[in-house]
Amino acid sequence: MSKRFTKIVSTNLAFLLVIFTLLHQLPIVEAQSAEFAGGSGDPNDPYLIKTAEQLDNVRNYLDRHFKLAANIDLSDLESEWVPIGSQSAPCAPGMGVIYRVKVPSCEGRSSS
Repeated sequence: MSKRFTKIVSTNLAFLLVIFTLLHQLPIVEAQSAEFAGGSGDPNDPYLIKTAEQLDNVRNYLDRHFKLAANIDLSDLESEWVPIGSQSAPCAPGMGVIYRVKVPSCEGRSSS
């Protein structure tokens, strides 16, 4: 083989090696995996909720299924908790305890 051909092949192989090394180091996760502790949101595989942030994400997926997988303390929230769901369709996260919740007062709100 000519020296030029060998140099081209070597350069291309080095380039591919760098690309594969970089790709191998990238975390490969689904977009929603960071939003919940596990699960797919299906009835037989509900999203698992372990943190206040994950509980807050429930409001973005009200058509999915969830399971509270840990007790959640909301006392460290910087603002009041905004309830998920409504009176006609309340959120019932399952077994577990959500405690120290600061919910906005209902004073001054209409009942409709």
